Amino acid sequence: RRDRAARAARRRLDGAPGVPAPLAGDRALIDGRAAIQHNAIDRNPAAGTDEDRLADIDIAACIWCSISDDKWAAENALKEKIAYYGHALSPTILEQLGLTHQDFVAIEQAVMVEQDIEKAKSLVTQPMMQIGIAGSAVYLIARLEKLIDMGVKHISLGPPLGPDIAGAIQTIGRDVIPHFRRQPA
Repeated sequence: RRDRAARAARRRLDGAPGVPAPLAGDRALIDGRAAIQHNAIDRNPAAGTDEDRLADIDIAACIWCSISDDKWAAENALKEKIAYYGHALSPTILEQLGLTHQDFVAIEQAVMVEQDIEKAKSLVTQPMMQIGIAGSAVYLIARLEKLIDMGVKHISLGPPLGPDIAGAIQTIGRDVIPHFRRQPA
């Protein structure tokens, strides 16, 4: 039952087996949870309550994060990631952000043709920034707690990690991971 549910969820959520797509903000998980319920859970009414059936599914989230106590620096690092890869996001993810491929045309031009990353970063909008998390460890923890409350059991923190990658990794190891280890399972 779990394998069938996972396959159905991957098809519905536009992800490939074993390759999670970046999470388009909290809204993507809400949409994803609804898709899992519709495709994998509601079709087997004998399997118990919706929450029981959902508990059987291992929900993972991959999210770009940029961690720094300097919010501007954290956002700047995330903007660079978005400038390079935003144009390649799937229509599903873009839709969840309220965006289209057209919103990234000028950014793609600045990066790929003009090779002007600063110009490209200046074109990244607030809705585009919702693809990831940029800020302090406290902010990261607050956002991740929302995802966990929605059913995520595994979280993959993807690059850029922060303007100081080694410092960001230390912060995640010192502050973020221990915070969630203290949470009841």
